[in-house]
Amino acid sequence: MSEFIETLLATLKHPLRGAILYQLLKGRTTASQIAANLGEKPDKIYYHLKVLKENDFVGEPEVVVRKNYVEKYYELNPQFRENLLSSTREIVDKEQEMSPEEFKAFMLSFLSMAISVLQGYKKRLENAPVEKIEEIQKKDNFEVKSIFFKDDPYVTWLKEMRTVSHGSLIDMFTEGAEGNLGLLIALPDLD
Repeated sequence: MSEFIETLLATLKHPLRGAILYQLLKGRTTASQIAANLGEKPDKIYYHLKVLKENDFVGEPEVVVRKNYVEKYYELNPQFRENLLSSTREIVDKEQEMSPEEFKAFMLSFLSMAISVLQGYKKRLENAPVEKIEEIQKKDNFEVKSIFFKDDPYVTWLKEMRTVSHGSLIDMFTEGAEGNLGLLIALPDLD
C-alpha cells in the first residue's frame, strides 16, 4: 500500500477532516467560512486544517490583509487531487484487506463525515432566505427518502448507484464540487 493511502486513511480517522476536504473541493475558502458551513468553531477548523496541511492535502494559505483583520484562504493541494484520483482502485483494494476493526473505523469515519456534511447543510438551510426556499420548492429537487431492501434488490440498487455516481465522483476531484449534492449512503442491516 502506498504511503499516500496510509496517510489518507490515518488522516480521515477524524470525520471533520473529511468534511473540511469536501468544503475545499468547492474551491478556495477561509476557515471561518468552513466553520460556518459545518456548524463548528473556527479554532477546531484551524486545528484540522493544520493537520491536513502537514499531510500535504492542503497548500499554504493565501494571506489577505483587510482593513482591520487578516484572512487566510485555503485550497486543496493540486497533488492531493492527483494522488487521490490515481489511488481510487488501491483504496477499494485496501478496504478488502482491512481487519474487521479497521474496516469498522473506516465505515464510522465516512459515516461521520456524511453526518458532518448534512449538519452543515441543515445549518445553512436554517439561515437560507425565503426566496431560495421558494426556488427549491418550485424546482422540486429536494428529496430525503428511506428505502428498505431485501438483500438481492439492495445489492442490485447499490451497484447501480455506484455506476451512476462514479463519473460524478471523478468530476468532483478534477473540476471541483459545485452545484447540487447527491449524498449516497447505503447502510447494510446490522441485525
